[in-house]
Amino acid sequence: HEWKDEVTLDESQIVILNGSQEGLYIMSYLFLEADDSLVVSEPTYAGALSAFNGFCKNFVSIPIDDKGMQTDILATILAEKAAKKEKMPKFIYTIPNGHNPGGLALAAERRQQLLDLAQKYDLLILEDDPYELVKLDDSERLPTIQSLDTEGRVIRLDSFSKIFAPGLRLGYATGPADIIRQFVLFKQCSNMHTSNFIQNLLLKFFEQFSYAEFGALIRENCRLYRGNRDVMVTAARKYLPESVEFNIPGEGMFIWFKLPENCNASRMMAQFATELKVLLVPGSAFSTTLGLQNYMRASFSMVTPDRIEEGIKRFGEMLRREMELES
Repeated sequence: HEWKDEVTLDESQIVILNGSQEGLYIMSYLFLEADDSLVVSEPTYAGALSAFNGFCKNFVSIPIDDKGMQTDILATILAEKAAKKEKMPKFIYTIPNGHNPGGLALAAERRQQLLDLAQKYDLLILEDDPYELVKLDDSERLPTIQSLDTEGRVIRLDSFSKIFAPGLRLGYATGPADIIRQFVLFKQCSNMHTSNFIQNLLLKFFEQFSYAEFGALIRENCRLYRGNRDVMVTAARKYLPESVEFNIPGEGMFIWFKLPENCNASRMMAQFATELKVLLVPGSAFSTTLGLQNYMRASFSMVTPDRIEEGIKRFGEMLRREMELES
């Protein structure tokens, strides 16, 4: 996939992290107080909610559709807040590619609208993008929000965990130099710095392999992910009730299942997961209000095809038992 957007950064605008998850925590620490709020999609990444909840409990939750966060709804909410002279959110959190758990991309026009809203209401944007290069189809790569930013409003989190090796815990944050400086100061008093040993492992890799060869490795990984996705989709069509809805992701690592309205995913997992030996994540884990009870997320990234099929088969049995309870 060709890079069509470029961002010029100097050393003062980048900091190496212990995975991008650390960036979520640092951003929360730097900007959130108990009476603050922030914008997130509903659903959104559970790890981000954990970081945010440590500092504030107030969320402006915006639903998603097949084009990502519904920015027109956000525009209406922010306009109403401005008209009432209410306190604005501190920042907008978005996962623009391979949305976790939604498995979709934020449409190009919505990326621009997010930035327009940030400019209009003087907000920051936290662009969490570990799945940008995890493409499962040949759709055009969309510009990053950071590449569209002309006012220094975007703090971006990237990670090698999804494209190189998960266990290395190596990511980085980029953005305005004054904010990145605060990230550095936080790390100096929390963990000194990200492991030099881990950083050198990655450095040695890049000394031996070119950027093009690294790209080929990513594409090969994506081919494996695509095969796993296809197995999960086929198994879902074979073993799940027709009343279950799901997307076919073109990127990322997740399928987001919508169950019949009367199903309770958390209860279902508590009752049947141990016996059936299958585990998916209930939708409430991705909700700011513990809603989304009839949703579940499945990951296809680190499971073999035969185990994917067996897992979805057991998921289907779990669903049948749950639906019998409600009938």
